[in-house]
Amino acid sequence: KIMMSRSLGGGGRRAFVSVFIQLAMIMLVATLFDGTEAKKKKAKGANMQGSPFGQSKVQMVFITLRDDFVQDSQEECSKMAKNFQAMMATGGLHVGIVGTEKNQMVAVANTIRELIEIRKFATNLEEVLSIEYDKSKFVGNYVTDEERVKHNLPAKETKDDDDAHSDEL
Repeated sequence: KIMMSRSLGGGGRRAFVSVFIQLAMIMLVATLFDGTEAKKKKAKGANMQGSPFGQSKVQMVFITLRDDFVQDSQEECSKMAKNFQAMMATGGLHVGIVGTEKNQMVAVANTIRELIEIRKFATNLEEVLSIEYDKSKFVGNYVTDEERVKHNLPAKETKDDDDAHSDEL
């Protein structure tokens, strides 16, 4: 046992503990929001038609930060996530956001409305590179063409192309 713990080293143990704590935080946030949703369903009675996400009750939204805004530590990213959460709450959207890595956060949506609002909010932040959920990827509004190429993100959609093609008809 002593040799195994020495072979991992302090960094290996810290990384394992850090990942374990992050997963525990995500599960805690999901559990808390699931509990509040259950109370809402109970209050509404039999009118509920089920979860808007089909069988799943919670949709996780992965928010990736741009390189210029990557934090020095995971703790600083958690602080940034709390600030994002506070800004959303000011706008009336109460969702959980947790910093999971130096450059990534996870937001938890319980309804389609929350999912759409998280996407709208995050894509309009200068700090955000991309948002991913349910096999869909959305690029932040402030991402440069160089960043799109570097991170293999889809090209910016332009409305001018549609107008040019409509003239040809």
